[in-house]
This record gives sequence, C-alpha cells and structure tokens, in this order.
Amino acid sequence: MVTNIKSRSVKISWVDPNNTGDGVLTGFRTKLKEKNSFIQNITKDKDNEYDLDNLTPYTTYKISVAVRNKHGFGEETITSFLTSEEAPEGPPLYVKVTAESLSSLSVTWEPPEKDKRNGIIVSYTVCISHEESELCFEKYTTKEKMLVIASLNALSKYYVRVLASTKVGRGPYGESKGKFTNGKQPKVSKNGTAYTLTFSLQIPSRNFT
Repeated sequence: MVTNIKSRSVKISWVDPNNTGDGVLTGFRTKLKEKNSFIQNITKDKDNEYDLDNLTPYTTYKISVAVRNKHGFGEETITSFLTSEEAPEGPPLYVKVTAESLSSLSVTWEPPEKDKRNGIIVSYTVCISHEESELCFEKYTTKEKMLVIASLNALSKYYVRVLASTKVGRGPYGESKGKFTNGKQPKVSKNGTAYTLTFSLQIPSRNFT
C-alpha cells in the first residue's frame, strides 16, 4: 500500500502473506522503478513499512515488494503511484519580444524545461516594467504561449519577463528582455530650398569728429 504521497516522498507499507511457505518470514525486498530504470533496491529485515524520499515531482513510479523466507524471495507484488505536483523550478524558454506597432509589443515563449516543470503548466504570467530590475507596473496572465501588450507609449523602452505556473504555484521569472515600441522618425526633406540674403550698406555723407 502506498500512502502519504507527496511531491518528493511517499510511505509504503504491506501486510504479511497468509501463506508464508516452508518457514517463517525473515525479511522483505522493495524495488523502485521509473520508466523501467531501477531507482532503489532495498532489502529489509522484518519491517512492514518504509519511507521513500528524494523523488521527483509529478512522476510515475512502480514499486514492488517481495517477502523472504529461508528458501529465498517469493513472487513480487507490484503497484504504481504518481507523486504530487510542485511549482516549476525553471522559467519559460526562448522568450522573444517584438515591436508590433507604435503602442504594442508582442511576446512569445516556450514552456520550461521538462524536468523543471514539476507538473502541468496551467498558465503564464507576463510582467512589464520600465526598468530591468523594477517592479512590474502591469501583469498579464494567459494560458497561451504568446501575448500582445497594447496601450504603450511610442518610441519607449519596456522590459518584459515571463513565469510559468502549475496548479500548486508559480515558478521563477526568466531574464528581462528590453524592447522599444515603434515610433515615427522625423522626416528630412530631400528637396532643399536655398535662400540668399542681400545687405545694402551706405557710406555716410558727413564727417564726424
């Protein structure tokens, strides 16, 4: 029996079989597998429970238990369990910020690394700020892997960072990405106009002393 299932540990317990064969029980052997790879192989004396730890969140494991008498180990009993979720350990990957217009930015990304998701990603939070290390002046939550941020100032630089969440909690933000919104550049006339200034100087008609 598997009980007290957490994100990184479980408790397993069992009862003695009715038929112990030719002799008394002298111990048990437990094997823990993940994707057909052995994680633990433990032999214990007469003890009917064991705590497994150092497990990975949101991972399916198989556990087998076999009893031992003086002739050796008997047939294994196998069961499986799924560890609980945790908040992601890593940020979203490949965050890209693009200037869409005078007042909007487009943000795209991919989920965190698979072994750092710690569960099912249910949403993403996009933070926008005026400075790289400044608090967010606006946050957006979406289930998609892209977002268009509107109503921004033209020709202004903004910093964007993204985090992922499972149903348990939020993961860390990734690195801030700075981007300017598009702006109208001053137009320079190609057809210049030349102006000539003419000055007329007169010589005084009288002498001054």
